[in-house]
Amino acid sequence: RRVHGDIRGNAVAAKVVASRVVREGAAKPLLTATELSAVAGSAGDYELNFGSHKPEAGFYVFDVAATPSGGKAAAVSSVHLHVKVITEIALSDCDLAIVQELVGTIDTKPVPCKAGALVAGQVSVDQAQRIRFSFKIVSAETRAAMSPHQVFALFTNEATGLVASFVVPKTAAGYALDLALASAADEFGAHSGKWRFTVVIGDAFIANPQVWEVAEFNVKFSSPAAKATGDVFAHKPDIKHIFRQPEKRSAEVVSLAFTGIVLAPVALLVVLLGKVGANISNLPSGTGALYAVGFHGAVAAILALFAVFWLRLNMFETLTWLAVFGVAAIGFGHKLLTSHVALRSESRTSK
Repeated sequence: RRVHGDIRGNAVAAKVVASRVVREGAAKPLLTATELSAVAGSAGDYELNFGSHKPEAGFYVFDVAATPSGGKAAAVSSVHLHVKVITEIALSDCDLAIVQELVGTIDTKPVPCKAGALVAGQVSVDQAQRIRFSFKIVSAETRAAMSPHQVFALFTNEATGLVASFVVPKTAAGYALDLALASAADEFGAHSGKWRFTVVIGDAFIANPQVWEVAEFNVKFSSPAAKATGDVFAHKPDIKHIFRQPEKRSAEVVSLAFTGIVLAPVALLVVLLGKVGANISNLPSGTGALYAVGFHGAVAAILALFAVFWLRLNMFETLTWLAVFGVAAIGFGHKLLTSHVALRSESRTSK
């Protein structure tokens, strides 16, 4: 890292210290208060042999401070540097076996394998058996166990090119795949024949991703693969939706009778109003007539509003209009009653 001291960019001698070096996500720093050494023959350049501390793969944050010697330049209190560390991996402890569960016993047939190498010859396996495979992934430098983001097992059929992929689970001892061919028949398409077994390992912090051809299996499925019939890209028949048939309506006589029952109270109201002598002879004149028209118009509007609400309005719209017509009915009704009282008082005085 170069340290600049003046406005011209000239390097100055300084003491450069990495006050803290920590891996992202780790609680404990890897280094503290570590001084960087000056690069011989390159003024202003400082270096730290970070690899000698055997860091794990990942992102690291360096807190670096520089104090120029002589006091002629301002000190840099702290600068954050982000460093990505990648590592090479190695494969070890390969274990491959063909397992068949019999009544009361388990028959295990080990297959000699070497990590990173192809198993010699073909391995025969049928639908009633299982493939058990395990291995370890370690750092090539520190030999510490690693957990890459992507570890897949691929089975490729040499005749059809069909690929069946499976995630290799992480275990306490490393990585292990326990594959029951009977359960995985759909992924294999129930195709018997030669299948090439490959393990793919990848990660953003791995310098050497692995594509490991493990073995070649001769797989036998008891039921042959179903052959596709017809052109899979041909036009499919139209989907015709069938809607639910409407419910059977009542007879016309019943509908008319129900309508009559609903309208009977209105007819009864008209008849009773005639018997009690309802008329417009007492309708006031002058200003009182305006109040009477306004009151009866507001009441009629409220009745009409109920009909419109039943046909098209929602509750909130109805309440808004009801507030308007209700206030109008109350106001005009109060004025109408006041005018009636005034007319009666005048008539009594005149008598």
